[in-house]
Amino acid sequence: MIMLIKAAAIGCSSQYIRRLESSQFFRVYPVDASSLFCLDATKNLARMKVDIFLINVEKKGEQGFSLTRTIRRFSRAVLILLGRHKSRHFVSRALSMSDGYCLNGVSPEELRLVFLAAYSGRLFVAPPTALPIEGDVVSIEALPPEQRRLVKANPLSNCELQILKLVSLGYCNRQIAQKLYISEATVKTQLRSIYTKLAVNNRVSAVVQALRCGIVF
Repeated sequence: MIMLIKAAAIGCSSQYIRRLESSQFFRVYPVDASSLFCLDATKNLARMKVDIFLINVEKKGEQGFSLTRTIRRFSRAVLILLGRHKSRHFVSRALSMSDGYCLNGVSPEELRLVFLAAYSGRLFVAPPTALPIEGDVVSIEALPPEQRRLVKANPLSNCELQILKLVSLGYCNRQIAQKLYISEATVKTQLRSIYTKLAVNNRVSAVVQALRCGIVF
């Protein structure tokens, strides 16, 4: 028997909602975001008994990110953001406050896989085989508490933090080297150290993991 996933859809088109409903995977509850005019209304939304919140941050913009932060505070449901941007900065920001990021129009089948991955504690971008983000594809495990403690016990150096900040802004190794007056070889060495400390293996994952660990830059 296939599990029916109950989803609250915020800012999603009626056409996309019908597409999800017509699949065998989802029961969708559309939410009019314009009615979420106060904190109490958003808190009540967060307390809906659903398995997943879908928020179209492309359509809702900063309001969508604000809703995301509030829902995250009051709900343990899986939280997936939808958008059309592929930039490292946008995707990193989306993943820092959610369980996954999908391109608008992601198929019900792919969305189900993302939900199952997020439900098991993984951080996901979908479609995983079709969404290159400036050369990177994200699929990383969320850090367990002991790993978070290890990151805090083995913090990034000032140089590593500077490099990570520039990475989050989309700078390539050559630009980072020029900005910090160091060699590209040094940048590559520092990046390897960053990846080791954050338990990741690419640039996007490093930025996302740093945000999720509370490393502020």
